[in-house]
Amino acid sequence: MSVTINDTDKKILQLLRKHPQHAEFQAALKEEFPDYPRARLCRLRKQVGHSAELGRPTANQQDRNAAIVSALRRGQKMIDIANELDLSEGMISRIARSNFGDLREDSFKYSVAIMSVRPDVLAKKTWPLVQRYGLQRVSIFTTAAIAHRMRVEFIYDHYKIDDKVVILYDDVKRISEIIDGAWQELDSFDGVCREAFTCMTRSSLHIAGLRPSKFKSHEVCTEPSLFSLHLVYDPVHFIINKRRYRSPQFMLKTDYENSVINFKADGGVVRLNKYTMDVVYNHRNDVGNKAVAEKLARKYKDYLYASGTDLRVRARHLLDRPSKRPRLS
Repeated sequence: MSVTINDTDKKILQLLRKHPQHAEFQAALKEEFPDYPRARLCRLRKQVGHSAELGRPTANQQDRNAAIVSALRRGQKMIDIANELDLSEGMISRIARSNFGDLREDSFKYSVAIMSVRPDVLAKKTWPLVQRYGLQRVSIFTTAAIAHRMRVEFIYDHYKIDDKVVILYDDVKRISEIIDGAWQELDSFDGVCREAFTCMTRSSLHIAGLRPSKFKSHEVCTEPSLFSLHLVYDPVHFIINKRRYRSPQFMLKTDYENSVINFKADGGVVRLNKYTMDVVYNHRNDVGNKAVAEKLARKYKDYLYASGTDLRVRARHLLDRPSKRPRLS
């Protein structure tokens, strides 16, 4: 949705041009316009690449923008393009995203793995999201004959150590984010992936996920949780591949066990609290879930306890440790 530009917006855009580096701009914005709505800023920034004093781009600008994207597609590094054109890397990145969509630097290349044994569900649910968000480097793991736990292991073995992988299940209907206190359908999934991998890289963590459901807006902390054991749920999650999850014992609740394994290894997992997912879960096996929950609770008794057919994290592991937080900006 486009923004109708007012005088304050023009001043914000002047700040963007004056401070192309993200940290500098955020500091200037906080000092001069501390109450400027974040959601409006996001929409406004999407229009920067389409503006010539807030109008349509001139022919020269269009030619320059096309040349920038062509150079990126040829593999030329962003810093070299910036030096040639006397522009900041941030401006190059905004021009590329605003005019030509999803272009990623080499350091943010990631693959997408979709787990599915139900082609009809995939066609109705997750695949339309893949098309809507223009996801690339997609592999679909479909072999119904392979047990779930072996398919999980196969995905980890399929990718190299330290590969960045987005893992999706076939029944994801929608991904939402909270903006101005309300849940709204996500515009760009690439931005979520970048945020997940940035948090993991800068925090030396290796798995990330989303909030499992739409809590009321006043209950939502939008800052990422890092050094605590918030469970990372299977339908939408992100890994920097360490091949830690070897031969899971059970076909149920693999995401619970994977979360604990990564928490024990790294001292934390990432949960992006301002995003959530709507998933059409298949039939629940309450008897099987209860049995597995009890076994996992015994296996990881210092971290989890059983609650009916489900598992809960012990309270002491839910407290984020701010002293370990890195600077993310």
